[in-house]
Amino acid sequence: MMLDTLMAVLYGQMGVGKSTELVAAFPLACHFCRPGGLLSAHTYLGLHVARGLDPIQRNLPNGEVWTGFVFESNVASLEDVIANIPLAVEMGFSAIGVDDVSLDAEQTEYDVEQVLSNSEGDLKGGNIFKKFRVIKDRVLEIRRVCRYAGIPVGMTAHEREPAPDFKTGVLIKGGPKFPTKKLTESIAYDADLVLRMIKVGGMWRSVFDSQDTNYVTKDRLSVSPPVAPANLRALLFTAGAVLPRYPGLEWQDEAMVYVRDRMLKGDEREAVVAETFTKLRTAEKHPQHIAWAVRDGLAAHQYQQFVLARWENDFIVPEASVPGLGGDLTAGGGQGITSIT
Repeated sequence: MMLDTLMAVLYGQMGVGKSTELVAAFPLACHFCRPGGLLSAHTYLGLHVARGLDPIQRNLPNGEVWTGFVFESNVASLEDVIANIPLAVEMGFSAIGVDDVSLDAEQTEYDVEQVLSNSEGDLKGGNIFKKFRVIKDRVLEIRRVCRYAGIPVGMTAHEREPAPDFKTGVLIKGGPKFPTKKLTESIAYDADLVLRMIKVGGMWRSVFDSQDTNYVTKDRLSVSPPVAPANLRALLFTAGAVLPRYPGLEWQDEAMVYVRDRMLKGDEREAVVAETFTKLRTAEKHPQHIAWAVRDGLAAHQYQQFVLARWENDFIVPEASVPGLGGDLTAGGGQGITSIT
């Protein structure tokens, strides 16, 4: 699958695991975030994180590329991200991570307010409109830069709740949070994936939820169920993507496929998990990394099940006419297609 133009947005309330999912899917990306923004990559995924680097620092003096860590490049605003993405592409990174675009937009709003206040007095009347014009321009610019980066780009954002337009009263869908709710769908329009994350209990920390139509969601890859494990890597893998692993953890792909295939055969989850842990612990793999691979495999199983069922369900014709076309379109005198042999 071609990933060179992928643009994905993960959004949700704080603490749902957005940053973790972004790093798990793209461990070799250049991740633009605030200092310590990738702490969960170390504490939850067990990876080493190098902080506060400029993209150009990826190259060692002898010309080699240092890939033995998750690359954290610190930014504060949309302008910082816009300026640095082309540099990261030039330095040969395999993907870009932007964590979190809502915070970047808030900083841009603050910076613009300071400039306008210092130059033109209070932020009233026309200055308010100037501020939002500048913010809109920056959001559209980061959308353009990400869309045309030429490598996969993943973004995280906080969540804005649905709210009525104060002039028309028409409900504006909830989605990625920006300083004005009218920008909620601005990046989503151009993205391939817009995934809303919700924290749940049980085996999965969070899920991708597209059931609530009052929130913006999108899946051009056609592999995500209405509710699915929040596992971006498993989603992309099911769509056919080949994603690099963190150096030394290439074995995780084999373990993921093993777990997925055992589950597809109908084996009990507890037995599959226990056997996988036993085998990989015997091979002296770290429990944190084993758990990551097992989570990927269990999630990939659910995505694969959905994809297989979806193709069959596409041919299940309801016993009804299509409104506006006239006539009964079901086969065999209204019996419809009930199975595929």
